[in-house]
Amino acid sequence: MESRMTINTLLRGAEIYVPGYQRGYSWDSDMTVHASANQVAVFLNDIMDYISSEHSTHYYLGHFIFERRDDSSYNIIDGQHRLTTAEICLSALLKRIEELNGKLTDDELELKEDILVRKTKRHFHTVDYDDSIFAEYIIDAKPFAEDFINTLKIESQRRLLSAMLYFRNKFSGMEYEDVRSIMYAIAEADCTVHEISDSSEALEVFIFQNTRGKKPTKLDILIARMMQLYSETDDKKPIFLAKLADINSAVSKLEKYRIDADSILSCAYRIWKDNFSASFSQAEFDKELSDASDKDAFIQRFADTIIKCTDAITSFIRLADSGNYKAISKLCSLEAFPSVLPFI
Repeated sequence: MESRMTINTLLRGAEIYVPGYQRGYSWDSDMTVHASANQVAVFLNDIMDYISSEHSTHYYLGHFIFERRDDSSYNIIDGQHRLTTAEICLSALLKRIEELNGKLTDDELELKEDILVRKTKRHFHTVDYDDSIFAEYIIDAKPFAEDFINTLKIESQRRLLSAMLYFRNKFSGMEYEDVRSIMYAIAEADCTVHEISDSSEALEVFIFQNTRGKKPTKLDILIARMMQLYSETDDKKPIFLAKLADINSAVSKLEKYRIDADSILSCAYRIWKDNFSASFSQAEFDKELSDASDKDAFIQRFADTIIKCTDAITSFIRLADSGNYKAISKLCSLEAFPSVLPFI
């Protein structure tokens, strides 16, 4: 990868993946749980401001950090949400052009093949548990109604489709030339790129990243740290990585109930310490880990504790959702509900 390029050049001929230790899409729009922080609207407003201003240079979409997987595929370490949002926005723009004109021109079709999908080969893949939704409703732009979003169990999937719906609504009243100008502003946007070939360095960068979007949670950092310290040669590593993905999937499902990642981590740590007043810190965890005789086993046990907590909380919430337990439903609706998770 070159150090500076356009978004079109970045995606053309490459396959980019969100690695398993990162959580799913977490930018908010009008319909999502934390819609007071509408990062999707900020993304579009910045581009619209750029287009309306007198500019002599390309729009700048920021800095991206990648870890090389092989000759043409990469893990995205920093910039996941900006690149995901760009893909969603471009898909919505291309769909609007098809609605206006019935088909894409040759240059528009080429842009779609360079940035979204060429035949069956996609250029961008999100986390595994969201990727089929991303492929079907974002890349292929399959129609969906607003009510469909609420049927999804995973918050990151709802966020993906809410962002798509937000862009669709914004572009629905726009004419062809306006839509094209936004599309090419994104496709020709400049970005700077840094490539990392060492997985340990990639994880360190992820742990200490600080972008305009959402900062990593304590749980994000812990998962990256556990992945970093887990034995590279252990034949059980694929199973362990699947556990980390399961944790992120469970967190995304529980966000609907105002239970965030760090509430789950706090709950798991108090269970781990058998102390309801214990407070998680990465430094304390690292110290416990350094004292452990079998570091891989220690990490496995701690990951299992988090999974057991998410399973127990999920089961409890299902009782509330069933409508058969009014007291449980009332408890789940309380603002202080996350604080009682260790008791559950």
